[in-house]
Amino acid sequence: MTSTTAKVRVKVKAYKKAIIEFHDALAALRDRITDIKSEIAMVEQAAPSLEEVEAKIDQWIAQRASNWDCLGRTFATATGTGPTVDYDPFRASDVHEVNRLPLALCALVPERIKAAMMGDARAALDVAPMQLTAPERHEKLQQLRSDLFAMEVDEERMICDAEEAGLDVDRRPDADPRAVLAVDDQPEGDGDEAADDDAALIDRIAGDDQRLRNQLIRATKEDDD
Repeated sequence: MTSTTAKVRVKVKAYKKAIIEFHDALAALRDRITDIKSEIAMVEQAAPSLEEVEAKIDQWIAQRASNWDCLGRTFATATGTGPTVDYDPFRASDVHEVNRLPLALCALVPERIKAAMMGDARAALDVAPMQLTAPERHEKLQQLRSDLFAMEVDEERMICDAEEAGLDVDRRPDADPRAVLAVDDQPEGDGDEAADDDAALIDRIAGDDQRLRNQLIRATKEDDD
């Protein structure tokens, strides 16, 4: 075997290793993207706080109570005998527009209705996997969506680098188009800025996986050389 052939074989092996490490890193990043999307869905569906539930129940009862008319004035005339059948303030009906009994109950015994609803709501909250106030939900979603976008930008940069090296890499069907545009619009910096980008990228991809972190660091150094 000639020295030239040996060098070529070494380069081929290094290239194969780099491809494997690339696919491992891309798969790890995509796993983290999947995880953070699941976390976003959990936060979006998290149960509200007990105080927020109580406020919604109060509003629900008050709205119905305000729409009830007891029609007591129909007795206050010389010939008045009270509400007619069609306008009975306690009339129960399958037709929503004339079913006045729920409105009457909300107006006359709101405390008992609220107590029943709060008891049922507490039981549901006790088994809810997650509970968040509205501000907590908003803050968490903002942070998670920001993290997700950063990861998707990193993913797109990896794909672009691979394509420049002659590799064909499929994009996820649910990839954020904004991430693709962000990579097109914001070329990576050079020098210290590029090094900072590499470090941040390695942190996001590897997480606590020290083996993968070491592989990525080695690959970055080899690219620089």
